[in-house]
Amino acid sequence: MNLLIVDDEAKIRNGLRKHFERMPLRFEVVETAENAHAALESARRIRPEIVLSDIRMPGMDGLEFLETISRELSPLKTIVISGYDEFAYAQKAIRCGVNEYVLKPLDLPKFDAMIARIYDKLLDERNRKDRADLAIEALERNWEHLIDKLLTRFLNGEAEYEEARSVLSLMDAVLPNPSELLVFRAAEERFEGGNARMRDLTADAVRNMARELAANLRGDSLIFRDDSRNVVMLSPFDADVDFGAFCRAVRDMAERTFGIIVQWDATELSDTWARLRDAYKDAIQRLSRAKSYSDAVLRAKRLIEQRYFREDLSLQATAEELLVNPSHLSRQMRIQLGMGFVDYLTSCRMEKARFLLQNMEKEVRIYEIARKVGYTSQHYFTRVFTHYFGMAPLQYRATLEGSGEK
Repeated sequence: MNLLIVDDEAKIRNGLRKHFERMPLRFEVVETAENAHAALESARRIRPEIVLSDIRMPGMDGLEFLETISRELSPLKTIVISGYDEFAYAQKAIRCGVNEYVLKPLDLPKFDAMIARIYDKLLDERNRKDRADLAIEALERNWEHLIDKLLTRFLNGEAEYEEARSVLSLMDAVLPNPSELLVFRAAEERFEGGNARMRDLTADAVRNMARELAANLRGDSLIFRDDSRNVVMLSPFDADVDFGAFCRAVRDMAERTFGIIVQWDATELSDTWARLRDAYKDAIQRLSRAKSYSDAVLRAKRLIEQRYFREDLSLQATAEELLVNPSHLSRQMRIQLGMGFVDYLTSCRMEKARFLLQNMEKEVRIYEIARKVGYTSQHYFTRVFTHYFGMAPLQYRATLEGSGEK
């Protein structure tokens, strides 16, 4: 602990320094200064925890010096030693945040007891700060693990909304709303002998790759692992972002870098907190069912989800790209998905259109939304939308406004 003595009288300065050096308290540095300007230089150099200062000195007075240095150094205990027993000085000292006001000549037993009390208080504050720093360091070191556990508990219904939101806030983490929910899963056949450590490392690798690529997106994404080693990502929804391309980039990086096969699922959430649990469960079910899809159906499904906005997306073109017979592909999609190519494409486009109506400003025209989901004709888009949802796009938007969702 460092101590600084400021007094324009050499006899007092040196006497106090020798007195402190003889005290049983441990002071690493005991330094003196003859005026406030020299004291400022010394204080900024040795960063004392205790400063004793006279009031009346040439140039800057002691109180002005203490007020200045208290703003710069913390924690700092300041003591005024004055030969002036005037109430006005004591009042000003209190306003300046001085901890003790001592009159000359010093009553050494009382003075020593006061110094010991201040010393002990500083030690206690230092220890509390060290403990707080250790706690913060531990929190930062385990941040990912805590986020993983908290959000997994929320997804499993073990933590309620208020608890999850408040803890996330304390950890300076935010759930974007509206958001794009992306769930990545490394194919289990890549693991040998059910090696849990390898599964953990693989999931961490996928999360790190998603985090690296997410740095290029607008807004902060929240990326965590659930208790089944799925990597879950919530990114601020942006109608101009191709999240399908993002998922493919994660897949390609994983395969190129580590030889990991990654599957994914993507869902738009207009109300993240309200929809997250159900959407997450649906995504996990779809990923689980995907194991039973044939390779052709799985690839066709992904192409539709990635290219739904292209007007020229067709069964024929998709089958040719996948090197399969169009009729066989449509029949297998109907068997495995419960709907053929055209119906699955329409469902993807309609769900996307509904999400855009929920989340884009009402100034965005219906024909603009139609184009975003693959229709150049607003009239045809409106007819398909009406058949699918039982009401026209404008009526649907009006119901949102009436319910307060927009």
